[in-house]
Amino acid sequence: GAAVVSMNWPSRNDAQFGSLVKPGKLNPGRLSSRIPHWIYPLDFLMSQKFITSEEIELPPNLRLVIQRARVRMEILESGSDPRARFELFQRLNTGGSPLSEQEVRTSICVSINPALDKRIENMATHKSFVETTKVSDARLERQFNKELVVRFLVLRNCQYKRGVDVHEYLSNGIVDIFQSKEMKWDAEEKVFNSTFDTLLEALGDNCFRRPKAGGYSGNFSLAAFECSTLALSRMIEQKDKAGAKALKNEYVAMWRDETFQKYSGAGVRGTERLSKLVLPHASEYFS
Repeated sequence: GAAVVSMNWPSRNDAQFGSLVKPGKLNPGRLSSRIPHWIYPLDFLMSQKFITSEEIELPPNLRLVIQRARVRMEILESGSDPRARFELFQRLNTGGSPLSEQEVRTSICVSINPALDKRIENMATHKSFVETTKVSDARLERQFNKELVVRFLVLRNCQYKRGVDVHEYLSNGIVDIFQSKEMKWDAEEKVFNSTFDTLLEALGDNCFRRPKAGGYSGNFSLAAFECSTLALSRMIEQKDKAGAKALKNEYVAMWRDETFQKYSGAGVRGTERLSKLVLPHASEYFS
């Protein structure tokens, strides 16, 4: 594996920095092998130990790559439009270890209303939601549990335009929801909790998987999650809650449906799943 080495960075007030580069610009021509190779000036990193060219042997071609590397910087005013900040964050997040789509959403949601983001986080810890979705530790780190809550909210409250990328739809939708003054959060959370409580009672803790004789099989199905939660939440909202036995029968019938089978597979694009299955047919599977 590669060695991880800490580096120190000069301050803009550091005399060595002034002799090497102009503020905000890296000048490879001034960085010869006879002087320390400062990579980029950042005041808050000065406490770290730095590395010079004398302390580590690098092949000439690699040294040249580092010397000629550029660090991209973008600045937005703190009061700028949330969508502008969101789009910039998405565009910049293209190198290293990219954040998940939901981690990017969370970053902008916190900047809009941290209390509402905390509410989504709390919804993602609701007992029946946790038990029915069974999100793995690896996916929890990528905030997939919060993404499922976002899917629930956006599908119920935001219109989908056919052909729009699903993650773009979710991102724009949750920003609209966070900025809306008409969103009734208490009622929405009550429907959310009741939806997963009902699913757990009727189908058990494997309810978003393929039903088979004596139980369920396969991996978590996003199509089953979207169809089931969207349809059932609307029924609950209309105080038309189905019995556990009837709900289980309808769930099994959904998996046998030709349209569901066609648009719920792993190779189906999210745009097709939403426009040709979830939105037009979810309510038909549960009544």
